[in-house]
Parts: sequence; C-alpha cells; structure tokens
Amino acid sequence: MGEEKTVVRDQLRVKRLLEVFCSGPKTQILKILLENECLTATDVSRRLGVKLSTTLSHLESLVSAGLVSIRVESIGGRSIKKYCIESKKMIIELDLKEIVAPKPVEESKEALKPELEALILEYINIKRQRRSKIPVRFKVRDVARTLGIDIDTAIEIVNYMNTRQDRIAELLCNEILDEIKKNNYTSIREASDKLLLHPYWIVSCIHMIGKEKGVVLHDGTIKRQEQ
Repeated sequence: MGEEKTVVRDQLRVKRLLEVFCSGPKTQILKILLENECLTATDVSRRLGVKLSTTLSHLESLVSAGLVSIRVESIGGRSIKKYCIESKKMIIELDLKEIVAPKPVEESKEALKPELEALILEYINIKRQRRSKIPVRFKVRDVARTLGIDIDTAIEIVNYMNTRQDRIAELLCNEILDEIKKNNYTSIREASDKLLLHPYWIVSCIHMIGKEKGVVLHDGTIKRQEQ
C-alpha cells in the first residue's frame, strides 16, 4: 500500500503552501527534515547555515502552512521542541477565485497561535539555558533580544503570554509533573529553583491538572496521592 496522502482544500492553507514553495530556504528546511526526521530549531539552523532567528521565522511559516508540525518532548526535566514533517504526500485543490480574495483579519490572527506558542517555548528554553528564571509577566524588549526578532513580533508574543497564562502553564505542565514523579513529593520552592520557573507556574499547573494526575498541593508541599 502507498503512503497516505493529505488532501488540502482550505484555500488559506493552499495560499501559504504556494508561498512556501517559492522560497528557497523554506524548501531547503523541508529537505533537511525529510532527511533527518524530527529536529530542533537549533539543529535545523546549523544544517541550513543561517541564524537561529532566521530559521525560526522560516519554521513558523512552515508550521502555519501545515507542512511541519511541532512535537514537544520532555528530556531531562525540560521541554524540548522538535519540528517534524507533517505529511510527505499532499493533494492540493486550488480555487483561484478564493485564493486571490483578501484574507479575513480574524482568520489571520487565528493562524498565528501555533507560531506564537512555538516561539514562546523557544524563549523559555533559551532563558533557562542562560540560568534565568521564567517570570510571571514578560517584557517586550527582553523577548525581542532573547529570540533575535523584531519588536512587532515580540509585542504579539508578549500579549499572548500575558493574556493566556493558562496556556503557558499547560505548555509547562509535563516537565513540572515529571519532576514531582521523581521523588513523589517536592516543595514549591524546590521545584521553582530546579526548573527555573517562578512559583506561580508551579502552582498554576498543580491547580490545573493536579487531581487528574494524582498530585495535590498542601502547605507549600506537592505530593503524589496514593493510588
């Protein structure tokens, strides 16, 4: 049996695909991912021979187009984001009348979310590699400097981070829970210092999914419930 093909009918996505295939660096990234399975942005950057910030920009476009997906793995207590080819074979249906129509503003904003979350994880990982604790509130200039991106993009990221803190907590939950499972218990301060996260994120995660995962918070100590 042949490999399953993805059929693309959404014309917004078709338009993004056409834009991608007109870009040499983006097609080079696709080739790299096809040859190497899943890679981090840093790995792709090294193979492509360009700056990480430039590589991230290209990867954002590929994710938005649905050609590349993001896989978050927990390694050594940290979330590692990898980029993988979504589908090796596609059938594209082109509606010329729709493809040349203006793109609705709300639809455009919705498409930004996966890209923003990918950059947020990249920001968090870079900060912690530099031994900086992740704060509760984020600053535009710090995000711009850390990721090497323009101020407008940094503003979008910070707005999302500061207004969707529940989503940021969700992105961090796996590694927080992994840390707790190692010893069955830990204090908020210990988890905060080890994971380089403000205590707010630790507490938010436990309140969000603690009971579901058999974890409770009592008097500043996080414990696993008896099964």
